[in-house]
Amino acid sequence: MTTAMRGERGILVTRAPLAVAASWARRGVVPCRLREDQGWSVITPAGRAEAPEPYRDEMRLLAARPVGQRMRPAAGFFLFDETAVVTSHGPGWRPVTRWLLRRADGTVKGDKNLAPLRPSDLTPLASVGPAGRMTAALTEHFYREDLTSRAWLTALLDHLRIPGAGAFGPNPPQGGSLVQPTGRAVRAFATTVADERS
Repeated sequence: MTTAMRGERGILVTRAPLAVAASWARRGVVPCRLREDQGWSVITPAGRAEAPEPYRDEMRLLAARPVGQRMRPAAGFFLFDETAVVTSHGPGWRPVTRWLLRRADGTVKGDKNLAPLRPSDLTPLASVGPAGRMTAALTEHFYREDLTSRAWLTALLDHLRIPGAGAFGPNPPQGGSLVQPTGRAVRAFATTVADERS
């Protein structure tokens, strides 16, 4: 069953060149499609993760995977049924991955196990406008309750002038280069899972 059939959509975007993004993707366990759009590298899952259960869900693995220094700043935008999830990977040596979860009823809630994402965490990604004005606009958008989660994500990307909103439309883009995980990365992940279970 595809992610779209399961009600899941998502992208990871970074200013890193496609070659850097491809290298990062190969070191994971999720097949990905990569394309360049307006100076961004846009990464979308292209199939189930090459990992043992319960780690086969490619969308959740992509959302949770750390991003290295050469890929930052980066951000993820995901839809799990009617819950919108946004992740932010800021610049610096040891940045914290921050999370925002927006429920179907429009409420924004955190998780005690996840660092909360603030509007200012996304400001470095914005392509236009003064930082203070952008933070204010994002703060207002974060708490809008009149949009579906799908429309809310699309509008958020538009606010930031980040390409990729089509991923949440009726016909998500299918183009881009297919990047498969290396055998070494798949084996390393399987070993880590086995060690955790032992």
